[in-house]
Amino acid sequence: YDLPLPTTQKELDDLNDELAGVEPKFILQWAHHTLLAGNHNNLRTQETNGWNSHPLVQVTSFGPTGLVILDQLYKCNYLLDTVPVITMDTLHLFKESYAFYDTVQSHYNSTLHLIISNPVHIAHPPELDGDSVFKGFISSKTEFQDVYSPTLWKTDPRYYTKVTKVDPLQQKLEEWQTIMWITGRRRSQGGEREKLNVLEFDSFRPDGDNRRVRSEEDNNDNPFHSSKGRWKLNPLAYWSYDQVWNYIKANEVPYNPLYDQGYTSIGDEMTSILPKKSHVGDAIYERSGRFVDLNRTECGLHSHLQKIETLKKQNEEAGEEWTV
Repeated sequence: YDLPLPTTQKELDDLNDELAGVEPKFILQWAHHTLLAGNHNNLRTQETNGWNSHPLVQVTSFGPTGLVILDQLYKCNYLLDTVPVITMDTLHLFKESYAFYDTVQSHYNSTLHLIISNPVHIAHPPELDGDSVFKGFISSKTEFQDVYSPTLWKTDPRYYTKVTKVDPLQQKLEEWQTIMWITGRRRSQGGEREKLNVLEFDSFRPDGDNRRVRSEEDNNDNPFHSSKGRWKLNPLAYWSYDQVWNYIKANEVPYNPLYDQGYTSIGDEMTSILPKKSHVGDAIYERSGRFVDLNRTECGLHSHLQKIETLKKQNEEAGEEWTV
């Protein structure tokens, strides 16, 4: 497991070449060892390492791939004891999804440290001339509709994702001083995920997501320093849909009963339908029932558009030509 986190793009490329052939359970063990063993203090120089610090977390909506990761964290020397799990409750999920929270918690009992985050209440007082104010968290669908609108998901899906997923997650990751979060994305899901690597670095957005206080000792020459962004780990990047479900069945992993009704990807009730038969055999089939009529394939947590904009800005500042 003695593979340090990269400090250059070449090191990241080389590490991804190596991780591409590694079993997911060993990828998880590597991440755990790197962030929670002897290297932890070196990675968090000048950063508070209190009881509320969680360098490595899993973020999941309890889809099939996320459940495989959760089960492997549990079975790999009980890594789940020190890797909390975050799921975002948009307040618009299926009733089966809410019931499944209890199923998962019961299956992994006290080993699972599950955090369910709620949407944020963001206000835009006229006196602040467009600036926003965080007013707390929203705890019910009725309250959400009163604060925003019953159709925000349709009239402004980007902002809907911001207040239900992106901002709640970023607040928790910042509170926990998280260095790396684990996702269940796979190449076989198609769309923006087709060229997915096992390890990615998400730079902080220029709109204030990064609230870390930098010190003079920060290694600002390192493009992957924790003051500049967070690592994102995709341990099942190279698994197929069949591999995921074969694992679930063989290991008797509990799953959302909606999958038995034909769903292949489950999100909000109003934007999730059965997969489209016209896409059978295509890479996008699995997620073809998501974000109905919204002209998008990602919820916003994993969109590559912001990453492209960041890279473009970096190249322009360096005086280099930008091509995609």
